[in-house]
Amino acid sequence: MIVYHAWLRLAVHAVQEALAAVDGVTERLGGFVESSTLVRRVLRIPAARYQEAVAALKGLGEVRDFRESSWDVTEQYRNIEARIDNLRALRERFAALLAQATDMDERLAIEKELRRIELELRELEEERRVLADEAAFATLTVDVEALHVETAVRNRAAQPFAWVRSYGLQRVLAGQ
Repeated sequence: MIVYHAWLRLAVHAVQEALAAVDGVTERLGGFVESSTLVRRVLRIPAARYQEAVAALKGLGEVRDFRESSWDVTEQYRNIEARIDNLRALRERFAALLAQATDMDERLAIEKELRRIELELRELEEERRVLADEAAFATLTVDVEALHVETAVRNRAAQPFAWVRSYGLQRVLAGQ
């Protein structure tokens, strides 16, 4: 079981159109939007389509930053399942002891232990559910920003003074 996370920052000409395209990619790949802001989407995409999603999202604009991570949670998941199995067996033994208990103090002690076991079981089952969900759906965070078109001409130096502009910077720089 592999958990995938990625963060992508895109520069685009039209932010809202790009976000609509992000939503379209998400839907097409069978995912869903976990959270949304004016410039960010947190997506959950089926893990089997993670690479396809990353490629599609990168194609929506100029990639300014990209980070990804993955980790194997197989052993952790198996350990949780083993602990759950052990606690269920322990719960059955305590339930049998409770059925045989005759002393009130003994019954109260067994019931207290059963409540503790039930609580630990619920916590482990939730942890297992979260791990399974993380492995089943990759998390991709997409930040979208407007691509700013530079107004200055790239081949010209900045002209801070009006008299320089009127004289012609090219002639000044060329030494004419």
